[in-house]
Amino acid sequence: MAAGWDWGSGDGLLGLDSPEEWDGAFERGADHLGTAAIGLAFNCSLDEASPRIVRAMRLPDAAQRGFAFTAAGHVARLNGTLTPELFAALRAEGPGGIADFPVRDALEFVPSVPEAAVMVEATVGVRDGARQTGGLVAAVRGRVVDGWRRLRGVSSGYDGQVKMTDLKLTGTSEPWVFCLPQREGASAICAQLSELETQGGRVYRFDSHDLATEQGVHRSFAAALQFPKYYGRNWDALVDCLDDLCGEVTGGTGVAGIVHGTDRLLDAEHFPLFVSVLCQGAARANSSVDADGCLSDRPAVSQHFVFEFSDFNPGRIALRLSRPDLTVTTGDGFVAASLNPQEWY
Repeated sequence: MAAGWDWGSGDGLLGLDSPEEWDGAFERGADHLGTAAIGLAFNCSLDEASPRIVRAMRLPDAAQRGFAFTAAGHVARLNGTLTPELFAALRAEGPGGIADFPVRDALEFVPSVPEAAVMVEATVGVRDGARQTGGLVAAVRGRVVDGWRRLRGVSSGYDGQVKMTDLKLTGTSEPWVFCLPQREGASAICAQLSELETQGGRVYRFDSHDLATEQGVHRSFAAALQFPKYYGRNWDALVDCLDDLCGEVTGGTGVAGIVHGTDRLLDAEHFPLFVSVLCQGAARANSSVDADGCLSDRPAVSQHFVFEFSDFNPGRIALRLSRPDLTVTTGDGFVAASLNPQEWY
C-alpha cells in the first residue's frame, strides 16, 4: 500500500492521483480498478485519466466497469469535455443501462459536442421562457434515448411507432411493462424469453386469477419469486423486493414476468397502481444507480413484465393506465408503460 491506497479493500482509492500507480495495479490484476478510475477523474488531468478509464470500462467485473462509466460522467462534469475515446465508449454503450447517467452527464455538460447540445435543448423542457434546471434528470427519459440513438444513426425504439417485434425483454432499456394480445404477443416474445433463460435469467408466469386482489398480488409474487419472510406485503415492499430480486436470484442476469389472461384485471381497482409498482421496481433494477442517485453495488439488470390480453383493446388499456406517474405508449399491437420522469426523477 502507498499513500493511503489500499487495493485490497479499495480504501483511499477515490483519492488516487497517480496514473503510474493505476497502471501498476492494472498489470497486477488488482481489484477496485474502476473505483480508482473515479479517483483519477477527480485528481488527474483529462489526458491522464481518459485512457485508464477506457481500459477500466473493459474490466471483467461488472461492478468495476460500472464505476469506470461513472468516472466518465465525472470527467464530463468536471472538465466540460470528453476525449474522443471516452465519447466513443459512451456512444457505443448508450443510455438505459450501465452508462445511463454518464450519458446524461455527457449530454448536459459537454457543449463542445454540437449534436449533444441540440439534444439537451430538445429534451429538457422550457418553463416560463427559461430552460429548466436539473438537466436531463427532469427530461423525458425516452426522448433522451431517442436523441442518443439519432446521434448513433439508429432509429428510435420508443416513439410510439415501434413494432411489437422490436420490443426487447433481454436488455435494460424501457419501457418496463408491456400489454400485448395473447396469441401475437406470445409469438413475438417467445424467442426472447428462451434467450433470457439460456443466459441464466428467470421467467415467471402468473395466472391473473391469483392477482385479482392486492393481497393476491402479494401472495403470488412472494411465493413465485421467493421473497424473504420479512416481506411486508405492501406496495413499497414489493418495489424493494423487485429491486433486490435480480441480483440475488439470477446472479445479475435478468428477470421477466408474464401475466396470462389479464382481461379480468383491467377493471380491477388496483390494476393501474399494480402496473406503476412494477415500473418502479423495474426502473430500479434496470439502473446501475440506487434510489438516491448513488452508484449501486451491482450493475443494471434486465427486468420487464408482460400482460397478455385475449381481447386486446389498446385504447381502453391506455386509458385505464392513465396516471400522472406513468408514461404510456401505444404502438403496432402493444401498449407500454414506464415511469413519468417529471414525477419520479
